[in-house]
Amino acid sequence: MNIPETLSQIGTQLSSMGLGTSTSGNISARDDEKIYYSPTGTPIGKLTPDGLAMSDLSGAFKNDNKPTKEWGMHLAVYQKFPETNAIIHVHPVHTIAVTMRTGSGTNIVLPASTPQCVMRAGLVPIAPYAPPGSSELLTGFKNHLGLKATALLNHGLFTYGLTFDKAMGILEEIEESCRIICLAGFEGRTLTQAETEILLKRKM
Repeated sequence: MNIPETLSQIGTQLSSMGLGTSTSGNISARDDEKIYYSPTGTPIGKLTPDGLAMSDLSGAFKNDNKPTKEWGMHLAVYQKFPETNAIIHVHPVHTIAVTMRTGSGTNIVLPASTPQCVMRAGLVPIAPYAPPGSSELLTGFKNHLGLKATALLNHGLFTYGLTFDKAMGILEEIEESCRIICLAGFEGRTLTQAETEILLKRKM
């Protein structure tokens, strides 16, 4: 697999889904000991293979391309979950709306409206708000990392997995679940803790 070409293709796909507005959002991929990041200031729908930033797993950069300002959050995921090869960070509107209503903090997770979301995404913590690219945001993110995804209060969503297909599926399930919650006016029934615990034992 050509990782730089794949990143460009995924960026185009996310943009076509309406998840890469302006220069928002960023993606990355790991290739053995190398990590490729989308660059700062470039719409993810217009990524080019030679424009990507690259570092090793310690965070030492190996070319002159400037990475997304949230590269440290990507690196934190790769370091904590070595099986991760692909990360997507975008700003899906329904997910953001649900974080605004739910809040953040220890043991606070996105509510789930569907079993599919729980089985694919697991429990999704909500990291506290801090300015994008700030050290405070990175610290909060590290302290609230979920196994497959982490939401950011008033900001967006990180999803990650072995492949981009996995990360994309998690993203789609979370955003669909949050869209349902918004359609229900935040007053509809969500899955109970007991129901959720049963689903967490299953895999999709």
